Amino acid sequence: MWAARGFLASGRRLVFGAPEAVAGPGQNSEGNLAVDPSGDGAVAVWRGAGGAVEYSIRAPGAAR
Repeated sequence: MWAARGFLASGRRLVFGAPEAVAGPGQNSEGNLAVDPSGDGAVAVWRGAGGAVEYSIRAPGAAR
């Protein structure tokens, strides 16, 4: 699973940063993402092999 930070640039263009791997290959499904509205933090959650809940957290202000 890969994720990329998106933001609105001048002229209302949607721009994405470099993609980051958040999970290796496998039986990944049911991916969801939540963003903290008071900062720039994000958490991705998905089901991995055997239905296990897995997650990846991106700290507020992490490199763009």
